[in-house]
Amino acid sequence: MAVIFTLIFIAAVVGIFKPYIKGWKRWHFGAAAFVVFILIGVAGPQSAESDLKSESKKQEASKAAGSPDKPTTADSDEFEKPAEPESAWSYSADKDEMRGRTTYYATLTGTNTLSLGFPYGDQIGKVLIRQSPQFGFDILLGVDSGQILCNSFSDSHVNVKFDDGPIRRYGCTDASDGTNNMVFVQGAKGFLTNLKKSKKMVVEAQFYQNGMQQMTFDTTGLKWEH
Repeated sequence: MAVIFTLIFIAAVVGIFKPYIKGWKRWHFGAAAFVVFILIGVAGPQSAESDLKSESKKQEASKAAGSPDKPTTADSDEFEKPAEPESAWSYSADKDEMRGRTTYYATLTGTNTLSLGFPYGDQIGKVLIRQSPQFGFDILLGVDSGQILCNSFSDSHVNVKFDDGPIRRYGCTDASDGTNNMVFVQGAKGFLTNLKKSKKMVVEAQFYQNGMQQMTFDTTGLKWEH
């Protein structure tokens, strides 16, 4: 609106010096210029105030919608959240459909290879955590094929080192069916506590006709709440 009044004012001023409308005198143009000048003085501040209000509304709308150039607080928190470390543990469950009970497992494969004699060949260490309604809580160590010298009638044990901690001795026993490629760790609850806190574990066990062998595991990120 102020722009229109300004144009009219200029036209009126030009008419004062050279009247270009038939029947109009110089004083007519002078009066018109004076009136338009007054209107410009009134309309100018109102127009500026209207522009300021319009710009303020645009800024408020932009804030409400969220600036596309800046991440929202939620996005920022998610971006800065540290990623959980990768874990080599795998989890499974076996449900007894008849009894409605479930056995839970966590398994871990070793990072090194054991060279056992014939007929076993190269083997990789295994850790098995089991929570069974029938047998309770157990932790087993061993390989897929081989014989660890642990039994229930002698002082059998395995040596275990968690991270850079001291070497610990854990008693071990073989399975009731006589298989001894996987052995049960005694003091399984305390063993589990150390597993959860550790990033690396080395297990040293004696194998039949193969002496002491070491199995190394990346134990990072164990999640076990059963």
